Amino acid sequence: MSNSIVSVVGEGDPFSCLSLGHLADASVALSRLCEDKDLRESILNHTKAELGALDEIELRWCIRTMSALQRDMKVEKFYPPGRVLYMKGDLFGSIDEVTLYEVDQQLTFGSLRWHPRMFDLSLHIPHRYETLLSRIWEKAKRQG
Repeated sequence: MSNSIVSVVGEGDPFSCLSLGHLADASVALSRLCEDKDLRESILNHTKAELGALDEIELRWCIRTMSALQRDMKVEKFYPPGRVLYMKGDLFGSIDEVTLYEVDQQLTFGSLRWHPRMFDLSLHIPHRYETLLSRIWEKAKRQG
């Protein structure tokens, strides 16, 4: 990995966190769900609880089922190049609420990252990244 390249990725940015490999893997999983009526019914039966209200047995079943689906998800993924800095928090509000830290590409982007605003294209505007990074840089210089 080259240390001369630094990629900055904002939480929920749909393009920097989505690889064609993820789409191919999702296609494989959807195909399996389309073909396996018993699996679809099992998923519905095991996840009828209110959001966040799954008991431990149901949660373990979900984890085992997802792991089984992931065994077929083997398509190569593309990652942001070089060292990756991940920005998390209110990216367009106060910089005091933004954290910026280095992440491992494969651990962070190996699986499709779901985020409530992941299809909000405004999260991918490069000018916003530049503005936020400039604000973080200026704050760091003031703090010395």
